[in-house]
Amino acid sequence: MVSQKIDMPCFNSVNNFKYPLVGLGTCKANDDEVIAAVKSAILDHGYRAVDTAQKYGNEEAIGVALEECLKQVPREELYITTKFWNNHHHPTEVRTQCLESLRRLKLEYIDVYMVHWPMAIAQERDRIKLWKGEEKIKFAKVPLR
Repeated sequence: MVSQKIDMPCFNSVNNFKYPLVGLGTCKANDDEVIAAVKSAILDHGYRAVDTAQKYGNEEAIGVALEECLKQVPREELYITTKFWNNHHHPTEVRTQCLESLRRLKLEYIDVYMVHWPMAIAQERDRIKLWKGEEKIKFAKVPLR
């Protein structure tokens, strides 16, 4: 049985984006664990926020769980966050990585897409350019197709 969504306090951003203060973190969860956890959190306990990252290696499994959850819960009620890793800080790489995360998560859009760690691995990048590149993705809601 699907639980009602929890009436959760939300963080309100400067552009009036609301995000639940409590969500499910998925770091270090293997595929079977994360599928069960996402489905249980959303369908049994009313959670509406899920946090993942490319680095966790479980976006595809989360996509499997979300696909099932979206049969019972409207997409607009869910808040999905993911992050790109240190070796993809260049503005031309951000869009590519975002599209890959969308594919793995089986989503049309990601609610919050973040830099996982502010220091680039390969070389120091221009953070101003990075932010501008990411901002375009955030506000454009990059489509999967």
